Amino acid sequence: YQRRVHGGFFRASSRKMPKSARQRVVSLTKCRADPTAARDRKQTLVNRIRSAVEDFSSLYVFEIRNSRNKPMKQIRSTWSDSRFFMGKNKVMMLALGRTEAEEYRDGLCAISKMLVGNTGLLFTDRPKEEVMRYFQSDPECRVPEFAKSGFRCTRDVILHEGPILANFPTSAEPMIRGLGLPTAVRDGKIVVVKEHVVCREGDVLTPDQCKILKHLGLELSVFSVELVARWSADGIERLR
Repeated sequence: YQRRVHGGFFRASSRKMPKSARQRVVSLTKCRADPTAARDRKQTLVNRIRSAVEDFSSLYVFEIRNSRNKPMKQIRSTWSDSRFFMGKNKVMMLALGRTEAEEYRDGLCAISKMLVGNTGLLFTDRPKEEVMRYFQSDPECRVPEFAKSGFRCTRDVILHEGPILANFPTSAEPMIRGLGLPTAVRDGKIVVVKEHVVCREGDVLTPDQCKILKHLGLELSVFSVELVARWSADGIERLR
């Protein structure tokens, strides 16, 4: 920069302006999660599961398909006198015992081996007949839902030429067309200008396909909870 000298003239200075501290690059590679906190959370889950083994007369392993928070929350509410656990499978296995030498109660190591995939534990004092009846036939355990990306389509969905999405304003047509549908606005309506295959049975759905199906109101997936096995003082019983 320049500064004023005697006589009103300026001359260049070799000094540089200080670099702002706000411009410094801060590396985040040195940030680490607190291993103690993670270990404490795991130990807390182990303790809670083992406490439930003591407090309840029976334990069920269940599997969730097409998991959704809302219907699962409703099931928890219906069974508020019982206790659900859906943590990491390895931690739940540790709580029950992975081998006969480690198992917390006789037979629990066999239950822990069933914790594969999207599974969980239900502890309850309700009679077996009531538990079986609820999970086999109650509508809360089978709820139609909109498919998410990665879902394998269960049927063909084909749109024929003509009006579509009657509840959508014509201003939404560019958005619908952007999802890959051959649409246009005619006579104040959004129409499909030619037959279009949205998806075929067996296709793995993309995000855009899922959005189209949701706009069409088509719920292709089903949230469900199915019992896998039961453990009690009488032993282990496979339920499927």
